[in-house]
Amino acid sequence: MSCSSTQFVDQPTLIGFIAMCDVYVTPYMNEAQMTSGTLAYSFGLGKAVVSNALLACRRAPGRTDAGTLVPFGDSSAIGAAIGSLLVR
Repeated sequence: MSCSSTQFVDQPTLIGFIAMCDVYVTPYMNEAQMTSGTLAYSFGLGKAVVSNALLACRRAPGRTDAGTLVPFGDSSAIGAAIGSLLVR
């Protein structure tokens, strides 16, 4: 199935997409972004995560191995974090 960037999918399809990921990345540009539903699904599926320091990421209990927090707008840090997770 292909999706355009403006298409929403149902929950089972979304979870299926996330399940295929090796690393889930949330490169939000706005520090006002409080949380992300897909981020919550990613944590729930045990995926490694690279994310900006969203409130939800800073409070993820017991997930110190889950990934890396990066500064907002720092594409180099995002790339380095993804690279380090892929070589584990």
